[in-house]
Amino acid sequence: MRVEWDTSICESQPLSAQQIEGFEKITGFNLPADYREIVQRFPNSYPSKSSFRVNVGNELFIAGFGILMTLNPFSEHENVLSTLIRLRKHQDLPENLLPFAAGGGGDYLCFSYSSSAIEPSVVFWFHEVPGPEGVYPVAENFAGLLDILFTEAD
Repeated sequence: MRVEWDTSICESQPLSAQQIEGFEKITGFNLPADYREIVQRFPNSYPSKSSFRVNVGNELFIAGFGILMTLNPFSEHENVLSTLIRLRKHQDLPENLLPFAAGGGGDYLCFSYSSSAIEPSVVFWFHEVPGPEGVYPVAENFAGLLDILFTEAD
């Protein structure tokens, strides 16, 4: 599924390969190649298809893919590094999660490195539920997430 990225709301310059590599060194997370390509070209952007379904217990919940946060820690907009630090310090974000997109209401789409340090899965983290109990699987990888995105009109 093709996803377009709207960069007009929070205009940002594309990231350099050095910025991405620096982020990986600082955090210790290896970012998936397909995500690296998208976030390098479209930091602080919004996908054209922004809804996805999360299975919470026995109910399907429609959640939103908000801003694809930049990896630039000096950005005036929300960025991955400051979000990671804030959520770990104040909200009990599990150590194996890396938030990469705001989901709205304080919830985040995250990479989960619990099964693989190279190809993380994508999960939705509900901030009201402490620790790993607030983590729900969304897709096997970043490409899988993009494949399941839809618009409310679909």
